[in-house]
Amino acid sequence: CRNWQLIVAGHDPLEGQPYLSHCKSLLEQYRLTEQVIFLGFIENTNTFYQAVDIVTMFSREEPLGRVPLEAGACYRPTIATRVGGLPETIRDGLTGWLVDLENVEQQTFILNHVMSLELKEYGFRARDWVESIASPQIYIENLNTIYRKLLDKA
Repeated sequence: CRNWQLIVAGHDPLEGQPYLSHCKSLLEQYRLTEQVIFLGFIENTNTFYQAVDIVTMFSREEPLGRVPLEAGACYRPTIATRVGGLPETIRDGLTGWLVDLENVEQQTFILNHVMSLELKEYGFRARDWVESIASPQIYIENLNTIYRKLLDKA
């Protein structure tokens, strides 16, 4: 297994940051404090995406799936849970990987598998995918198609 480091972006919005405290205590318990860095909230996500090889997003709920789109725009594949809008922003096995939230064995398998891959190819496909579904021109064309269909039915 390659050397690895986990960089966590974002913040715990609850007073006293109980989730962050729980995560840090687990890291101490498993002796992983040297491998994990908590950045907190970051303004410049482009710099963050350029500093990482892959993005992981193990959300319980996610209405849109903006993070995989941002990551893909920066040529970074994403591993994410199969919830909300995330499956719409990742092509499983091509631009990233989708995992089931409660399936720890599957998550472990995917993480180990990804650690052995050359990720550039996935990053290029992620960028192409984002451009095909989320570029302003594509968005306008899709919106225009919807409006035309609505007008035809009126």
